[in-house]
Amino acid sequence: MKQKKQPLSNKKSLLIFASSALIGIGTVGLLGNSLTSTENTRPADTKKQLPEEQETTESSNPTPNLKEETKDKAAGVFDRFDIDLPLGGLFTTDPQRASNSAVLQPQELRSIASAVRERDTQASVTPTPQAPALPVVPDLPDEPLLPLPTPGEEDEPVVQPPTIVDPPVIDPPVPPIVQETTPSISLFAQTVYLNQGDSFSPYDYFSVTDSGDSAPIIEISPYTLSVGTHTISIRATNRFGNSASANLIVVVNSRPVLTPAATEIDLEIHDKIDLLDYIQADDLEDGDITDSVRVSTNLDMTKEGSYEATYRVRDSSGASARPVTMAFHVNNEAPVIHTQDIEWEIDQLFNPLDFVNVTDREDDRDGLTIEVTEEHILENDVDISKEGTYTVRFGGISDRDGKLAEERTMTVTVVNEAPHIYVPDMIIEVGSAVDQDRFINSIVVSDREDDKKGLLPTIEVDHAALNAVDSSSEGEFLIPISATDSHGKRSEAIGKIIVVASQEQEPPAEEVAPAEEVKVVNEPFLTESSAIPSEIFELPESSDSHIEVDSTPSELSVENVEEPSPTITTESEQTNENSVYDET
Repeated sequence: MKQKKQPLSNKKSLLIFASSALIGIGTVGLLGNSLTSTENTRPADTKKQLPEEQETTESSNPTPNLKEETKDKAAGVFDRFDIDLPLGGLFTTDPQRASNSAVLQPQELRSIASAVRERDTQASVTPTPQAPALPVVPDLPDEPLLPLPTPGEEDEPVVQPPTIVDPPVIDPPVPPIVQETTPSISLFAQTVYLNQGDSFSPYDYFSVTDSGDSAPIIEISPYTLSVGTHTISIRATNRFGNSASANLIVVVNSRPVLTPAATEIDLEIHDKIDLLDYIQADDLEDGDITDSVRVSTNLDMTKEGSYEATYRVRDSSGASARPVTMAFHVNNEAPVIHTQDIEWEIDQLFNPLDFVNVTDREDDRDGLTIEVTEEHILENDVDISKEGTYTVRFGGISDRDGKLAEERTMTVTVVNEAPHIYVPDMIIEVGSAVDQDRFINSIVVSDREDDKKGLLPTIEVDHAALNAVDSSSEGEFLIPISATDSHGKRSEAIGKIIVVASQEQEPPAEEVAPAEEVKVVNEPFLTESSAIPSEIFELPESSDSHIEVDSTPSELSVENVEEPSPTITTESEQTNENSVYDET
């Protein structure tokens, strides 16, 4: 509220007071000069006594409260304008003050001038909103502030009353009008996409502004982020109680998962592989993303050793799976030498390379063959001309990568088969003559090795037994027979001559194995003779010769025939307890 202006009479009084102050300044100068001249004319002893008198006067007359007790017009002016009276000897000891003199002392004039100057300075300064209220100028008295000079007093100067100027009126600060506001929430994005495991703070995705409140209260609804879609509520309330709200949608994308076939994989050297065959990548949103898998590896399929491969993958949202590292072992199996122990015919050409071969898993897979040569035969002591057991050792065989095979040894047994003797039974009737030539010609001898070389075994017949055959009575007579090949290998057999009663039918010949075909040299005929029992004789099926006997019973001759006679055993030979089968 503005203060009311003072009456015009107060303003005039102030103007008169200020004018009087200016005139008083000049008067102070004149009074000062007169006082100086008067003090200079006083005798020295008077100057010395002055302080003692002043002390006596001051002690006997203490300074009164000028604002309450003095009746001086000047003191009244000071009191009205709330100005402290100057304290000093001139004011209290001047006799003119006691008689209510209207003369202003220099200190009074200076105080008036200082008060006026200070008031003008404060009026020119712009007041702050909390400036104190201006002092209210008291009403001036009806009588003049300063007494008018009495006619006839020419020594006292005439002081014009100062012109009183009203101080400027300053309006108090008007408090601002407060207007309520409402906060505003701005979302940087309506939907936030995150990957599983990412850090998240909702404060990073919105801002709140309010012109009436720089720090509104923000509330966020509780949330727990898992794979899927979530809604987070945001509320801002200002100091006026007004609020705003918004919803932030957060979509959490699952991370893909890599599943290895195994932690360690064995591979064959030089094999062609696809590393993606050993991993599976799945994503909850994208499904099977194995084709997007990236592989970093130091794998070298041309060298045996252990390697590593690291798999990584990202889904369509950029989420990456936890990397998976697998160990790969490239293996190269050594070649394998294959051979076996064999029996070999004596005098037959022998080449050990015909009985060995090498396999290699990796080379065989790629269609490569490992050949065995003479340099791979480390040992060979086989003597094909002599029966016995011999050794052949193979080694130094490697695959294309230089991996050596383990040495192998084969055993060769050189054998010489004994000659095979075939003698059919000779049946004659009682009283018939014994035809020895027919019996000897029926003997067939063969030898595997001598037959290939075109050699004939040596055949011997026990002529004493042959001559002892008695055909006068029924009975069986055994004829010893032997055969020796070119290497001295000897076989023995027993021929049989059977004497049967006359007019009897010949017993049926014993059947032989169906797989063999039997050819009998010379048909049997009946003769009367006597003989001793005989043993079984066997003729090998590979025989291609028969025996002819000349006129000398002790000499035998063998000639080749186109078809060899197989071994035949008769029923009587099988039932004979003394029969012997000799085959080496």
